[in-house]
Amino acid sequence: MPQVRLSEGIPRACMKVSVLALFDCPLPQGTFLDSQSPTLSNPIPHLQQTPCTHRFAMSVILHPTDVLTFQRPFNEVITQRLILTNHNAEPVAFKVKTSAPLKYLVRPNKGRAEPGESLEISIFLQPMRTEPPPDYICPDKFLIQSTFITADREKLSLTDIWNAPVMSVIHEIHGQKLRVTYLPSDYTPPQKMTYSELESKYKDALLEIERLKTLLEVAKPADEKVRAVFIRPWTGAQGHY
Repeated sequence: MPQVRLSEGIPRACMKVSVLALFDCPLPQGTFLDSQSPTLSNPIPHLQQTPCTHRFAMSVILHPTDVLTFQRPFNEVITQRLILTNHNAEPVAFKVKTSAPLKYLVRPNKGRAEPGESLEISIFLQPMRTEPPPDYICPDKFLIQSTFITADREKLSLTDIWNAPVMSVIHEIHGQKLRVTYLPSDYTPPQKMTYSELESKYKDALLEIERLKTLLEVAKPADEKVRAVFIRPWTGAQGHY
């Protein structure tokens, strides 16, 4: 098998970066740098056969984006909804994981989202025997994983898609984490303003700006008169005012 030897003197930590820059393509699975010498174990033709397709860092959009909130009391089932949107040109397979599987029920916990499709995922917090203290910081987290369903994987089941080897960047598994926060029972979410309310506040702000401009113009001449009286010219030759 032919070997591609990297130039000597390159730090070992930079070898993979050098290969990526050289071929402008990520290394396929199974390609690695020899630990004994700076050589590439796969031949160049194999690298050239790997599609070099650039994709977004996140394969789906989530709402909410980073925090799932559950409002007290917790003596009954509390439901939170997560909206998953596929903004890509390819279908996406997804699955939802949690660090506390006994506390939460997720429906659906896996599935497929077509291009441009938005799906609603329901997350159910199970009733608790005892209420956590008010200052309790919930350690629970959720992980939403997603991967593209390319044409070569179209006929595979979801299980086979997740178990298939990652052969190129388009098959990478993307992960997005959400933390959990408990809200007090008296918490009231902020009310969203209507368009007319926003327009009214905008007009009030413009009037306030004009009023402040007028006050500034009135105060400016008086300030200049005061400065002319109390600030005398500097006479540099004598070294004093």
